[in-house]
Amino acid sequence: MSCNALELVCWNVRGLNSPAKRKALRGFVESVRAAIVCILGTKLEVVDKYVILQCIGPNYDGFTYLPASETRGGIFVAWDTTRVRLTNYVNDSHCITWYVSPIEGTPWWLTVVYGPQDDDQKISFLNELSEQKSLNPGPWLVISDFNLILYTADKNNSNLDWGMMGKFKRFVDNNVLKELFLHGRKFTWSNERETPTLTKIDRAFVSVDWELNHLECLLQALSTDYSDHCPLHLTLQESMHIRRRFRFEKFWVKMDGFLDVVKEAWTCDPDITDPFLRLDILLRNTARDLATWGQKEIGNIKLQIAIANIVIMRFDCAQENRMLTEEV
Repeated sequence: MSCNALELVCWNVRGLNSPAKRKALRGFVESVRAAIVCILGTKLEVVDKYVILQCIGPNYDGFTYLPASETRGGIFVAWDTTRVRLTNYVNDSHCITWYVSPIEGTPWWLTVVYGPQDDDQKISFLNELSEQKSLNPGPWLVISDFNLILYTADKNNSNLDWGMMGKFKRFVDNNVLKELFLHGRKFTWSNERETPTLTKIDRAFVSVDWELNHLECLLQALSTDYSDHCPLHLTLQESMHIRRRFRFEKFWVKMDGFLDVVKEAWTCDPDITDPFLRLDILLRNTARDLATWGQKEIGNIKLQIAIANIVIMRFDCAQENRMLTEEV
């Protein structure tokens, strides 16, 4: 993951009261290197610079937080001011909203949510979000733990609250939001029992203008051993580097020297004992050497095929006007 593009990570950690949890979170954040870090379920009534330093390190010199209520809930968001600025923040009951100004690019609104468990509070929560959308016109991203499911496929069993699903769907439709596709996972939360309940309650929605400004964004689910929620990682400008694929040419086996190249390439360090790793190395070595040998012996196949097609076309054109003579 590159630290050049603006990246955001959201994670419901289920409490940060223990030193072990804080150490684990810091290790995770250092591995991700996101510009904005959103941590939910802190269970902390106060978050200060010391907590930020312990949990995510010294690079995050800007932060705000929503305090926990009787050791329940709690959000803090921290950011690297050399890469992004967050201003004009507003705390609601279950979310925080900021105006995000990247070093490069168009500013936009960010709302980080931690949805309530109670149904009545969920309705108030959705109304809060709709109000934020109306108060902050412009590109908008709302992300993290909604504690709501949108579709039947968001849960691995049939125990569904159709009423709340309908209200959530109306919220999305009324605010003209689009859900970002989540790569890597079908569900984001597990109750971690022997026969687990799995749900997708962590997600991201964007307005149309936000999506148009970030056509190359990529939302991924990351893995962790420290929470029953998976972290969400959002990169706003993801460059897809596609490696050249190895293509085996059938005619190679008929050429002199083919078997010699394979025999020389089919070698592996004897100290590597893992059979799967050995096979991977053998195949990679052979593919590399065959590609080099093929290029040296034959040259650019695509170019030669293109030239041959031009020659054939000229023969076809000539044949339209006269009979072609046989080769003597």
